[in-house]
Amino acid sequence: MDDSLKAENAAERAKIIEAVRLSMAKEIDPQEPEVVMLAEKWADLMDELAYGNGLVREELKGISSDSIDDFRDKFGEAVPDDETLNYIRQALAD
Repeated sequence: MDDSLKAENAAERAKIIEAVRLSMAKEIDPQEPEVVMLAEKWADLMDELAYGNGLVREELKGISSDSIDDFRDKFGEAVPDDETLNYIRQALAD
């Protein structure tokens, strides 16, 4: 991914995380369709950064609280704080 696409990806992820945090502040259930849609879009953008094959979503499903740091080490600043990441994970849960 070239630098301009990375910048676009980062800007879009930032908008999504802001919207996710607003949903959290409003105490919207993470399984509500609008939150699920945000979480799916965030996972898709993360996947563009990493694999391009949908594995980020699968990786998120398998993360325990002990392995969040490993996920964060892999993706760096693209990963939001633990509370936001857990909310996203809940939204992506089947």
